[in-house]
Amino acid sequence: MEKGVEVFQIETRNPHFHEDKGMAHMNEMLEASLATIHGSKVCPDELKESLPDQLRHLSKNKRVDYGKKYRMIE
Repeated sequence: MEKGVEVFQIETRNPHFHEDKGMAHMNEMLEASLATIHGSKVCPDELKESLPDQLRHLSKNKRVDYGKKYRMIE
C-alpha cells in the first residue's frame, strides 16, 4: 500500500470515452470503485483504514453512506 494502488480497466462491456464525460464522471467512477473496495470483506485492514480519507476528498467532505449509495452484493 505504501507504493499506491493502481486501478485500471482491461476491457469494457459498455465502451464509452471517459474523457468526453468530464472530471465529474471520472470522480464518480473513482468514488464508486473506492467505496466498493472499502466495503469488501477481502479488503486488507490497513487499506480499509486509509480509504475513508480518499472518499471524503472525493465527496468534498460531505457525509455519504456508501453502503446505501452503492449497493454491495455479498
